[in-house]
Formats: sequence, structure tokens, C-alpha cells
Amino acid sequence: MAQIKKTKTNNPKTVNEKAPSVSNSKEAAVKKNKPKNLKKPGTANRKRGIKYLKARKLVDPLGLYSAKEAVSLLKKTAIAGFDETAEAHLILKQESFSVQVDFPYDQGRKRVIAIADDELVMAKIKSGKIDFDVLLASPKMMPKLIPYARFLGPKGLMPNPKEGTVTADPEKKAKKLAKTGVKIRTEKKTPLVHTVFGRASQKETELEANLEALIKAVGRQNIRKLIITSTMGPGIIVNLD
Repeated sequence: MAQIKKTKTNNPKTVNEKAPSVSNSKEAAVKKNKPKNLKKPGTANRKRGIKYLKARKLVDPLGLYSAKEAVSLLKKTAIAGFDETAEAHLILKQESFSVQVDFPYDQGRKRVIAIADDELVMAKIKSGKIDFDVLLASPKMMPKLIPYARFLGPKGLMPNPKEGTVTADPEKKAKKLAKTGVKIRTEKKTPLVHTVFGRASQKETELEANLEALIKAVGRQNIRKLIITSTMGPGIIVNLD
């Protein structure tokens, strides 16, 4: 019987080539699956319009301006095609701060004041529809509002005797608040306040008077930093010394 000899085949590919290691395979898989042009959140360059860039050149980002100078710059840097709001952004020295500000001139924004004693208002509250900025209530209505305290409280809408939103005559209080007063407060767990003190179209004297009223109500000694700006304009730091 003839014997069949087994012959070895020298395949250069199998002899000279080493099998890829597990670590190399993993690295290759990571490189293959790695997304291209991966950027950290917030690092993308934000493109600004020509109008904004021109407006920004008028303001020294590190400069300190008097209230009068700051208001003048705010009006000059209001570059949008609509009547921008005049905004104030404050960093305070304390948290959980609130105060009533009585502006001598209109803010340019109508506040909606609701009275919980009104059946329609209560119906909106029960349905979760909030279309008002201030909620007033008489003492007899407070027990009916307690079930909604967790909903109204975080929004700063729960009537409170200390803030004057619980009153025996809510209608009289509503007329008084509808004039020029506004309640401002810090954000939750942060000493930041954001509010509006007018419109860019208002006279400089009116905006300056409103800004001074805001500073006086909060207290210069309580403010670490105050920046004003129009809706689309650059920030302007106000000198508080």
C-alpha cells in the first residue's frame, strides 16, 4: 500500500505575518469609531454679526462706566431692528435676596397681576396654566392655595404676607403694583438677579433714573457687580463706587 506523505507548505503570508494583538485590535476599533471633529460643549466659535462687532468696539469689556455713561452706551449699542429691552444683571453678596423696586418711569413691559380670589384665576392655577407675573390673595383664600404651594413656590408666585401679596384688599394692591413697582429676587441657590429696567427707545434720563432706583433699592453695598445691556448688545459694567 502506497504511503501518502504530508507536505508542508511555506506560505510567506502565514509565516512572516504575526497575528494582531488584542490591545492593537482595541486601539484600531477605537480609532475607527472615534467621531471626527469632536469638540467639547461650548467650545464652538460663535459667529457674530457685523453690527454686533461694531457695537462691541464701542465698549471696553474691562472698563467701568458711570450710570450715565453706561446708559448712553446701551442706547448706542442697541443694534437690533426692534425696540430692545434695557436689562440689568447683578451679582450680589448674598443669596435668597428679594426687594421691591419702584421705578420712576415705565419699564416698557406690562406686568400681569392676578388675584386668586377670582374663580377664573383659580381654575388656571388648578390646570397648571400660568399667564401672570404676580399672584395676590386675601387671607381667606390662602388655605385653598396651599395644595399648589409646591407648584407656585418655585416660580416665586406663592402669595406671602411678608412680600405684601397677601392682603385684605387684593384689588387695591393690584392697582398699586400695576404702576411701576416690581419685585426682584435672586435665582435659586445663586446670588444672581436678572431684571429689566426699561426700553432702549426711552430717554437717557428715564433709563438712568430707573437704573439708579434699582441700585438704591438693592443697595450699593450689597452688589458685587452690575452689568447692563440691551437685548442684543454687549455687556457694560457699571461703576458702583
